[in-house]
Amino acid sequence: MPAFLKDSRLLPSIMTGGLGLWLCWLGVRMPRPTGWASSPGLFPVIIGVGLIVLALLLLLERRRLLIQDRDARQATDAAPNSLEVKIEELTAEPAMSRDGMRRTVLVTGLIIIYAISLRFLPFEVATLGFLIAGMLAFGERSVWKIALASIGATLVIDFAFIYGLGSLLPGNGGLLERFLFGG
Repeated sequence: MPAFLKDSRLLPSIMTGGLGLWLCWLGVRMPRPTGWASSPGLFPVIIGVGLIVLALLLLLERRRLLIQDRDARQATDAAPNSLEVKIEELTAEPAMSRDGMRRTVLVTGLIIIYAISLRFLPFEVATLGFLIAGMLAFGERSVWKIALASIGATLVIDFAFIYGLGSLLPGNGGLLERFLFGG
């Protein structure tokens, strides 16, 4: 496997940044009947920008760790400055474990499925399913923690969009929105 695929921060940052760009692109393409506040595209843009910021933070962390590792080696080794030493310094990032790689790919796939499912399912159903699957992917097994966190986060997002932003819920609308306002 190529070294860059084993990099524990490079591959996740590229995948996260790419997903963030895709979500921003989708959000900008959605209709804005009376501006951004009422746009269903607001949510994908917010999430997309957040993912891009997280990707940049991962890249900065990767750079900091590489510099830290290089400095530590220079302090302990008196190795010559050969091309092989330089290449080794650039690829010194610890390899991502198979479990870490699986989780990265799984969560990226879940986010893509979530974004697509918002077109067909009510917001709460898609969000609840995504949060439950995400918590399971990260190893949470407590039914109570999963239920409380997933339901709580979904309701907080619902109320934040409906009352805080005065906006439509992303995607296909929401059950709470339909219940509160009819339709």
